[in-house]
Amino acid sequence: MMVTPRSTRNASSRPGRSQARFAFIILFTINVLNYADRYVLPAILPKARQDLGLTTIEEGLLGSSFLLVYGLTTLPLGVCADRGVRKNIIGLCVGVWSVATTLGGLSRNFWQLISARTVLGIGEAGYSPASTGQWAIWWERLSALCLVVWWPMPLAGAGPSTWSAFQA
Repeated sequence: MMVTPRSTRNASSRPGRSQARFAFIILFTINVLNYADRYVLPAILPKARQDLGLTTIEEGLLGSSFLLVYGLTTLPLGVCADRGVRKNIIGLCVGVWSVATTLGGLSRNFWQLISARTVLGIGEAGYSPASTGQWAIWWERLSALCLVVWWPMPLAGAGPSTWSAFQA
């Protein structure tokens, strides 16, 4: 028996042109922030090393914890997004990731920071497949254009986060 994702069952629920533009701007902005958030820690690591007294092993664990959790949770959260309501998954994951980012900024030691980075990996892992799936449904005729706009996000996010880190 083949299971049809809930979000594709009702094709008439596609947004109108103005709603699609608004959704595009919101998802695009969230995606830029998503990637910017990934690059903030490497950009501020020299300062964090001094402030938190991090060792080189702890610095490596901070980056690895995010990537490990991100890698392990992307597939299960993607399945949840395919079977559930994508906009709810997007909202939940952006909320989790925002709280984790705030807690990371308030961290006073290595364990607080690594915990925040780990939760950040969960939030970002759920957002990516849910938003990409939402794009594919809403803009199926424009999917090639969406990919052209969507995939360069690491560069768009890396620039502002690195620049802002040097302003501190």
